Formats: sequence, C-alpha cells, structure tokens
Amino acid sequence: MHSNKLRIMIAQIGPDMHDRGARRARLIARSLREAGYEVWYAGYWHTPEEIVDIVINKNIDLLGLICLSGAHSLLFPAISRGLREKGAEHIRIFGDGTIPLWDFAYLHDHRIQAVFPGDSPLASILDWVEQEAGATPSSGSSQRLS
Repeated sequence: MHSNKLRIMIAQIGPDMHDRGARRARLIARSLREAGYEVWYAGYWHTPEEIVDIVINKNIDLLGLICLSGAHSLLFPAISRGLREKGAEHIRIFGDGTIPLWDFAYLHDHRIQAVFPGDSPLASILDWVEQEAGATPSSGSSQRLS
C-alpha cells in the first residue's frame, strides 16, 4: 500500500491537433495509470490559462505537457508562470514532444523540471515520476477532462 497519492494531469497543449501528439499523450496517461497513479487526461485545445485553472481546481501534483507544434517555448513557460502567479509553484511540470535539445535549458529555466523528446521511452517518464518527483503510485484511477 502506498501512502503518497500523487495526482497527475496530462495535457496536449495549445492548438496542437496532431494525431501523433494525441496518441503520445494518451500513451503516457495510460502508462502512468497502469503504474498505479491517479491520472487525468485533459485532452487538447486548451489555452495555458485553462490548463492552470484545471490543475489548481483538480488539486494536481504533477503536470505533463505534450507539444508537437513547436510552440513549447511559449506555452510551457506561460503555464509555469500562471501557476506561480496563482501560488501553485509547488506543482511539478514535465514536457514531452517535438522539443529540440537546445530548448531544454530554456525550459528548465522556466520551471519545467524534466523534458522528454517525443521518442523517449515511456519507462524514462515513469522513472522520472518515481525518482525525481518522489512519487509513489496511488489507486490507479484515470479520468478524462473535457
């Protein structure tokens, strides 16, 4: 039995409607759920402000952002900034998608704790959640937010 009930949300951010991104987001959400975490899949077409509001209202501990459109350098920091402005800077964030290596440091500077290129093995995300976020699985439930 695990005592830390980590709440995770996965969101495909911005106008990114790429099928590959949606599949990747659902794969990450499912993998985390199967590992025993409580996971919400927010879907796509959300603005940074909407993501911040959902994360705060759902009392999320860890946010995974998926972006294949190339807008990660604008959208991820906007979400991080929005969380900080609303007093929720404790929420950890990781990014996944089409993110070039030269953007990693920039994203880290904007409180994106981990960045995974879209071809990263799912196991690397699971390892990060357990090791870096200090997490342990919870009940393993999953919900989709619309």
